[in-house]
Amino acid sequence: MMVPCLALLTCSCKRTERESAILRRMNEESVPLKEAFNVRFLFSEQGILSAELLAPHALETKQNEQEVRVFDRGLTISFFSPDGEIKSELKAGHGTFKNGFNYAELLDDVVVVNNKSDTLMTDTLYWDKAKNLMHTKRGRNIIRTPREEITGDSISSTTNFSEYKIYNITGVVRVNQGGGI
Repeated sequence: MMVPCLALLTCSCKRTERESAILRRMNEESVPLKEAFNVRFLFSEQGILSAELLAPHALETKQNEQEVRVFDRGLTISFFSPDGEIKSELKAGHGTFKNGFNYAELLDDVVVVNNKSDTLMTDTLYWDKAKNLMHTKRGRNIIRTPREEITGDSISSTTNFSEYKIYNITGVVRVNQGGGI
């Protein structure tokens, strides 16, 4: 009677291939210390809500004596104005936060949309909370506005994506008012 229960316990939990790959990338020093599900983090500046992060899964670990939080099943961050209005929203398939949430690397189909319907699409985005900046590096970087679609080597912007710069523009496509290209 004890053997079937033991077999059931050892087979009941299984990591996805993606989760296993992420854990393989972590070195011995960075074995997860904590794990949480359906997490919500609030960020504030001088007592005023500036951002909200929601994620279905989070791991906390240490790398080089520094706390690291890994969101391996996707995440959404809403950025707020001082009035409490959502200024932009960021979605990514994976995120790694370091230095007390002051620096982040966001991966896998990263999309940022501001309240003017401008959209940034990239493979990798870096967020420096202390400097209030986001940027991409070389790769697939697209800005889509209601009027055009612009591709470039890299992009930098404010955290709320209200102002941005596109470097080495490689293409511009005008969009018709009806939404077609």
